[in-house]
Amino acid sequence: MNARLFAPNSRLRFAAASGAVAAALALSACGASPSAKIEEAGGEAAANMGSAEPVQSPQSSDPAGAVVDFEPVSDVDVTNGRIGVRTENALTIGTLEEIQQGKAARHELDQSCGEASANAGTFALACAGEIKLFGDREETIATDKPVTVATVASTGEVLAGSDTERKVWVFDGGELKDTIDVARETDQLQAVQVDGQRDSVVRTNRFDTTIQDIDWNGSRQGGTLRVGLGVGKVRGGEHGLVLAADSTGNQLHVYTTDGIIRLQQSAPVPEGPWDAAWDPAQRLAWVSSLASNTATGYDISQGIPVKRKHFATVADAQSIITLDDGTVVSSLYLPSGSTGTEKQDEKWRFLDQFEPLLTQWAEENKDMVIGGDWNICHRREDLKNWKGNQKSSGFLPGERAFMDSVFGCFPDDEAQDVDTKDEAGFFGAVDYVSDLRRSACAEPRWFDVARRLQPDDAPYTWWTYRGQAFNNNAGWRIDYQAVTASMLERAQRTWVEKAATVEERWSDHSPLLVEYS
Repeated sequence: MNARLFAPNSRLRFAAASGAVAAALALSACGASPSAKIEEAGGEAAANMGSAEPVQSPQSSDPAGAVVDFEPVSDVDVTNGRIGVRTENALTIGTLEEIQQGKAARHELDQSCGEASANAGTFALACAGEIKLFGDREETIATDKPVTVATVASTGEVLAGSDTERKVWVFDGGELKDTIDVARETDQLQAVQVDGQRDSVVRTNRFDTTIQDIDWNGSRQGGTLRVGLGVGKVRGGEHGLVLAADSTGNQLHVYTTDGIIRLQQSAPVPEGPWDAAWDPAQRLAWVSSLASNTATGYDISQGIPVKRKHFATVADAQSIITLDDGTVVSSLYLPSGSTGTEKQDEKWRFLDQFEPLLTQWAEENKDMVIGGDWNICHRREDLKNWKGNQKSSGFLPGERAFMDSVFGCFPDDEAQDVDTKDEAGFFGAVDYVSDLRRSACAEPRWFDVARRLQPDDAPYTWWTYRGQAFNNNAGWRIDYQAVTASMLERAQRTWVEKAATVEERWSDHSPLLVEYS
């Protein structure tokens, strides 16, 4: 496996700037060469169909989300809120928080183990001579079958396939229970839960770009359907839903598998899709597209997929997952600006583009938090020397008017320095002009959670390295967690984790922490 990494270390990114909390990771394609498969199929006729591989991604410029450093990653999956990250020699399992904090459980593996398939709280991997289960069920099943992929049904049976034999094997209680002949070798095997029925099980073959369901109760293969021009990955959803990315044909295909596999919908998507994921909280089908480093969410409720959300990913985002609690988290770094320079123009431009997005996100997401460095002090109380900084970027009247439009004027009855804000023009220096004039929102859709919880004492989060600013607490409050109304109701307490001494500082910022129920 030759990794095409966008950085020295592969990084797992939890990205959700305008959609579900999704995980995208940089990884590479594995398997037999396309030329070998084409030759086997009889020449150029097979060149335009099947044997799909991930397309080359451009360098990622500005991906959404936070970053968790990992050793090189080959796959990611999720079940019951726990994420499994497959690396060369391990499967790391934990919640989003545990992975971010480095507290997730690490299970050592050898290089013979394939990708993990997640279902019913358990991750299954096929290795040389055995099938390993982790999560709710910890077990190793020995076998003499050439298994390369495996999955676990909700009822406890383990199914395994092979990329060298046209067989699917069923294990129950650690013993081989059944052998089922299938149409071709298996590249991916996935159990999918169906209400009131036994799980569906589907398998794919990338050589002939097909998907097939397995009647494992009846000990026989099911129907076989073509997946466009070149299937990448398939993912199960709820109620027997299966999503498939057609990498060569640039399509999203939606299947149902309750009883028999059926193609329900198809839609064009951005170039080079490789993975898809079902978002049960927002009812969206997500697709990662490698050619544009993007993730796109589609509403499939009307019979024709409709694009609803879109955000930038890292390069080579060959896996995407969603979490099912409905909470959306976004990270922000707002341009710092510099009065009278083109950097300030950039900041004004960002604010004008960002404001309508805030309105859109508040309408689309009930539980959303936008945390990060906003690089603006909203009120005089948010910096020590407000009088001396009225012409400094970060406290300009136009910037503060933007914060009024987002947060309102709480805890004041009206916005501060209204006349100054009304008279202020933008201090751009180059070519950006805006006619926008903002006023305090009477009924804000976003709430400054630190100020709401501590109206009289929301602590500073940033101190310049110059002079004795840190020791004298001559700081600025420029880091915020902006939250929707429902998240504000869940906020329990907030604090800034400030170092005890200047020598112990790890940054010019200190983290703003909020505890939610």
